Parts: sequence; C-alpha cells; structure tokens
Amino acid sequence: MLLTGYHGTTKAKGLDIVEMKYFHKSNSSKEWLGAGIYFYFEYKDAMNWVKEHYTDDFVVLHGIVDVKKEQVIDFDSNEGICYYRSAISILKKEYEHLIAGTAQENQCAIANFIWNEWSEIKVLIASFASVPSEFRMLKDAREKRREFCVRSNDFIKNVQLIEG
Repeated sequence: MLLTGYHGTTKAKGLDIVEMKYFHKSNSSKEWLGAGIYFYFEYKDAMNWVKEHYTDDFVVLHGIVDVKKEQVIDFDSNEGICYYRSAISILKKEYEHLIAGTAQENQCAIANFIWNEWSEIKVLIASFASVPSEFRMLKDAREKRREFCVRSNDFIKNVQLIEG
C-alpha cells in the first residue's frame, strides 16, 4: 500500500530532512496520533498547517509511505473504530488519570497506547477539524483535514522538497 503525504516544516529542517533522508519524530503529549512522523494527504492542508505555525521561511515536503494494508489503522473506518474503542476500554481501567487530561492529551495517550500494544501497526490515519469549534455540538460539521502518522522512517520513500 502506498500513501502519498505532505509534511510542512521550516526551510532549514526541510533541507536537512531531504539531505539526511530522516524525519525526527514528534513526541509531544498533545500529538493527535501519538509519537511519530506526520503527513497530510492533501498539499493544501500541509500548506495551511505550516502557515499557521511558521510565519515565513517554510516548505512542504512530499513523501511516499510504503506499508502493508494490515499495518495501517484508519480511525475513520469501522475497523479503526474497533481498535480505538478497545484501546479506550483498556486505558479506562488501567489509567484513571486520563479522565483529567485534556482532549489532546487523551487522544495522544490512546494513539501511543495503540502504537505500544500493537507493534505490527506502522501508520495511524484520522480526520481532524481544520478550524476551532465555534461551540460544543454533538455533530461536528467543521471541515476536516485527513492526516496520517508514520511510526518510523523505514517506511518513508522518495522525499522531495516542494517550495512553500
């Protein structure tokens, strides 16, 4: 299975990634899909993200991720929701402190748990809202950005710099 992705970063980091053929993992406790290397499926989403985080001197990288279908969990699919629910069920019992965490911290903890519990998984995919919520609602009608997180550099091929 080949996934095409776009990764926004500073120009200096982008040049370094292309030269070294190596991405540094994001490891914050507030990462949407846990610790890993992040890509958007759409160039425009990566460009919008990088513009939100860097005022100038940024680039978007294009890369191909080569994994087997069974190494991917898509949280937007029925199978992915089953993994997600399973992780929540286990975490609720073992880590009561998660209830006090922020939504982002809990989301990250769930994803990291999945990374650690199911080592055969190499990519997590999900859609997240591209703008902040105007108010709390049951049905989220906001536009979404679809992104994926890769566990390791081993699966990332043909990284190229796209000028920002």
